[in-house]
Amino acid sequence: MEQPVWLFFGIVAVLIGLGIIIHVVYLNEEDSVMRGLRQSLDKLEGQCNFVCAAGEETFLSARAELPTKARIFTYKQNICGELSDELSYCVQCNCELEPYELSLNTTLAERFKVHYYDCFFEKLDPGVRMECLG
Repeated sequence: MEQPVWLFFGIVAVLIGLGIIIHVVYLNEEDSVMRGLRQSLDKLEGQCNFVCAAGEETFLSARAELPTKARIFTYKQNICGELSDELSYCVQCNCELEPYELSLNTTLAERFKVHYYDCFFEKLDPGVRMECLG
């Protein structure tokens, strides 16, 4: 009678352990994706500030690594990236940006985990224009 009880507890312990491991792996993957988005936005911020300080018609690009289901947009002086309602990050540029939006929330984009884009910044008369191609 004692062996089936220990077997039952052993199986329950293994299942609990697997559940914890799966949860940790999922959280680590989500954190890694958000960290990559933040690094890309930080890189875009540096390029945007460089173009803001440069003369008119300056054109500069930066390579950005954007995860699937991300939404990149500009608002006033901000370049923002969202993965969901809870996961968003914004950087502030030194000058006004024209409105822009890039959404990677499509069925075609979901075939890949990460997308590589070249984001271009162009100095205009009142501010900066940003566009990403990839």
